[in-house]
Amino acid sequence: MLEKTSKNLRIKLCREDRVLQTAPAPATPPNTAPYLSPAPTPATVLIGATLSIPFTIKDEKVSTVNVAITAPTPLPAWIKYTAATTTFSMTPPLTDFTTVKVWNCKVTLTDAGGLKKDHLFDVTVKNTAPYFNPDPPLTMTMAWKTSTTLTLPGFKDNEGHTDTGASKTVVYGATVNAANTFIKFKSPNLVDLNPSAVTECGKFTFSVTVTDG
Repeated sequence: MLEKTSKNLRIKLCREDRVLQTAPAPATPPNTAPYLSPAPTPATVLIGATLSIPFTIKDEKVSTVNVAITAPTPLPAWIKYTAATTTFSMTPPLTDFTTVKVWNCKVTLTDAGGLKKDHLFDVTVKNTAPYFNPDPPLTMTMAWKTSTTLTLPGFKDNEGHTDTGASKTVVYGATVNAANTFIKFKSPNLVDLNPSAVTECGKFTFSVTVTDG
């Protein structure tokens, strides 16, 4: 006869609820205004020349940035911003002397989020005086009762102004004492000297000028 031993086993079924937890999403950094690096600084340009200032636009969000020149107003056609090269440039016209002054410029950057940044800087347009080249003689001697015509020498102008053609802005002149009626300036660059009526020998002074604008 077979012998056996039996034991009862109990199984307890439990339900365990588990909540799956995920790491929190990283915080979105706040949007910041775009800016230029380096910021533009005061600059100088000669009339007729071109000033170019390349810009580097910085924006933490790497979003679309609109760049506009918002001053001076109204904006002259010769002050420009070229988006393809991110360059501010200005070429004051050679013969427009109203541009010779300090221009208060403002560049405004606006990103896709609507944040703005203004950069203010001054640009000075300068003009330099033309000068005789060579210098006219400081003294000259004439025989009494004779006459002559003095032709003023040529000139140089750093900006390229001329006394002929489309860039004509340069003129000659002479300043004569009213008593010295025998000295007469004749346009464009001649000085007539005719002392035939002068009763005495002596020294007579007059000044000659070359002027642009």
